[in-house]
Amino acid sequence: MTALNDLAERVERAGADDANLIREAATALLGSVPDRMNRMLAAEAYESAAMMLVPEEARVILNIAEDQITVAIVAGTQSCGATPALALVAASLRARSAEL
Repeated sequence: MTALNDLAERVERAGADDANLIREAATALLGSVPDRMNRMLAAEAYESAAMMLVPEEARVILNIAEDQITVAIVAGTQSCGATPALALVAASLRARSAEL
């Protein structure tokens, strides 16, 4: 789905964790932002919030390189991000897009 891939590209281009961008991804993937996720984002627990977007049975691989670029693979779909949370969000968006 193009909208999910477009959002994934925006996430991949982000230079730092962005709670609003993660909320936008949650709305796209879950239909709304769970209260628990809002509490995590308020506490700046970005990786925990991002993990809520990963499909339940999906295998997740994170590779944090020396240049600080993170590669996430979710359900066989790879994405990069400036932070682990952003890489997880982008990969989750791309994984859902691949299912559609």
